[in-house]
Amino acid sequence: MTTDKKNTKVKILEAAGEVFAQKGYAGATVREICDLAGANVASVNYYYGGKEGLYKELCHHLFADVFEQFPVTKDFPEGTGPEERLAFFVEGMLNRLLEHAQEGGLPKKSQLLARELAAPTKVMDSLVETFVRPTAGQAMDLIRRILGPKVPEKEAAKCLLSMVGQCVYYSLARPIFSRLELLDLNEPGIVQELAEHITRFSLGGMAAVRREAEGDTVSDRVRAGKG
Repeated sequence: MTTDKKNTKVKILEAAGEVFAQKGYAGATVREICDLAGANVASVNYYYGGKEGLYKELCHHLFADVFEQFPVTKDFPEGTGPEERLAFFVEGMLNRLLEHAQEGGLPKKSQLLARELAAPTKVMDSLVETFVRPTAGQAMDLIRRILGPKVPEKEAAKCLLSMVGQCVYYSLARPIFSRLELLDLNEPGIVQELAEHITRFSLGGMAAVRREAEGDTVSDRVRAGKG
């Protein structure tokens, strides 16, 4: 691909990031994207096979960019427990949700991704299979190790969703937090601080789920003088 063609393709992708973020998939038009990119309308069909192909390419590009910048797994020393690995997972997840809007790359990425999550298009299926399902599987493996074999799969899934839900809420409720002055999500080190809190909170909940599954109920512990 020549430099001019490559530049045109990139410009269209960047313009699409702006327009789709502002208007969503349904509200955006190919003409508006091409006008912003300074490209011929036919260029979208030529490079991306149409509006849907352009949107899919853009979303996959953004997800890949965020996932690469903020990993949720790494090579730990042998013998590292699932709790420490889970703490790293939570911090990576929070970074993806809270920090990536300030990183370089295509414009308006956080708004576009938020729109896709709030009002999924057909692209969501491929995003889940390519990015979300493998990540969820990694977290579930750690949670299963923490919970032990007696906890049913459904309860383990609830633990996963509760943990991830905390991370997502901090992102979605950011405008509320700023107005209530409960938390300053722009404060240095806040992501690590929140990750530690969510991990501690989640591990406490999982410990209770495990105790119940293993027959160690609150009543049993009270009778035994443990609580």
